[in-house]
Amino acid sequence: MKKDAVKYPNNLTQRKSGVWISDFTDPSGKRVRRSLKTRDVRLAQVRIRKMMAESYEKGYFDLKRPRRIYFSELAERVLQYAKDKTRRYKKVYLPTIKTLLKHIGRKTLREITKEVVQEVQAKIKESISEVNSNNAMVVLKRMFNLAIDWEYVETNPVRGIELYKVPKRKVRFLTTEEIEIVLGCCAGQMKDIVLVALHTGMRKGEILGLKWDNVDLGNRLIVLDKTKNNSIREIPLSSDTYGMLLRKYQERKPSREDYVFPNPDNEPYRDVAVFRKAVKLAGIECRFHDLRHTFASQLVMAGVDLVTVKELLGHSELDTTLIYAHLAPKHKKEAIAKLELHYDKVADESFSYSPDLLRRA
Repeated sequence: MKKDAVKYPNNLTQRKSGVWISDFTDPSGKRVRRSLKTRDVRLAQVRIRKMMAESYEKGYFDLKRPRRIYFSELAERVLQYAKDKTRRYKKVYLPTIKTLLKHIGRKTLREITKEVVQEVQAKIKESISEVNSNNAMVVLKRMFNLAIDWEYVETNPVRGIELYKVPKRKVRFLTTEEIEIVLGCCAGQMKDIVLVALHTGMRKGEILGLKWDNVDLGNRLIVLDKTKNNSIREIPLSSDTYGMLLRKYQERKPSREDYVFPNPDNEPYRDVAVFRKAVKLAGIECRFHDLRHTFASQLVMAGVDLVTVKELLGHSELDTTLIYAHLAPKHKKEAIAKLELHYDKVADESFSYSPDLLRRA
């Protein structure tokens, strides 16, 4: 309190000039000191009661101090929410939130300002990568949106934060020679998994989570009902893939709920390190996801149109599939050649005259 002010009860302070000001602390710990613009104590009391009532209605004031909520508490609830509501729990939410907890786990939600978020964004970029930093910002923004829905906070400090511009990674696909080498370096169940990836374009999670209920050997189809885009996708089986799946089915006689590629405990096969060892042995730089790129790229180079490739891959937008468009220059030239033939034919018909027309002339 300044020396020229006198303290009175009822959250009022009077300056030496005689003007009354509010002087109270709201439940968040913020001190509210504003001029009431009057020297009349009764009018000042009316105005401060109105100010406190308005603060209560807006959610800034309450009769009791609310519990301070830490980011770690929000993280725990969001993880449970993600586990129940989304398939991205293990792959996205769990590792990203663990990273965020290292930086802001001990802060309360009200302490996480836009400046704090920008600091975290920069630190994750420096310690890991720009891609991981962008992923963290997307998840953090979602977390604060949920916090608003759950009435933990009123605003989202991540709103307006710009993500880093990351150059697109060049599509890597295997040549036919590399495909033979990689398959030759794989053995057992991993060889079958790689074969399915190359012949169906399925994502790693879709293959490892594949059950016999998704395999229609009668119609030679794989039917996926749990996809990234929440849509049903049908993929025809090639002769090699059909033969391999038929052999596995006849050998094991599994139930419809059994996994196609199980581990010894009849859980989904997860030892993808075997694939990394195989490509290292082959002397080829290749990620498992590059097998999906290989499937799409080989289709395009074989002359399959992009709309069909989109449907087989399960892309929701054609723009996503267009990354393979540059692989089909030969087919673009053939399309233009067909158009030229069409124009030539139309031109020939336009300038041709039948004998009957000539006689009439």
